[in-house]
Amino acid sequence: MRATAFFGASPGSSHPAILNTVPKTAVLPADGLSGHAWPAFSSGGQALLRSVALQLDAAQWLPARTLQQRQRDQLGRLLAFAARQVPHYRETWTAAGIDPQTALETEGWQALPVLTRQQVQQIGERLSCDPPPSHGRVNVVRTSGSTGRPVEVRKTALAT
Repeated sequence: MRATAFFGASPGSSHPAILNTVPKTAVLPADGLSGHAWPAFSSGGQALLRSVALQLDAAQWLPARTLQQRQRDQLGRLLAFAARQVPHYRETWTAAGIDPQTALETEGWQALPVLTRQQVQQIGERLSCDPPPSHGRVNVVRTSGSTGRPVEVRKTALAT
């Protein structure tokens, strides 16, 4: 016997919901509520991932212009953060005349210098910053170096 799990479209959407069947024995995320089995309440990392998945699911029904504006807004925040916190980007963008506080249009994107693997190897720590505490612990990840020289990057628990 199979139970039906419902993954719906955003409220008020004219698009049909997507139905997905899951085995009745499917493992539900632990919710930490004593005596509670269904529906599961997520916490910690599970809650964050579930929140992102639901937002992305709802975003597919947004008008293209709205979605593009949200993407540009988030990208603007990312560029501003990188300009404030990452020495390499702050210096490179200043030299290229790029102001991360202003919205980048197509021409602005074309002016951004492409970062190569060799530059990542040479620049090293100048590409790093102290991430927001909410991103979790920082881990160092290294490639095998099969091309002759390994690449080392730092990533947070949020990216794992």
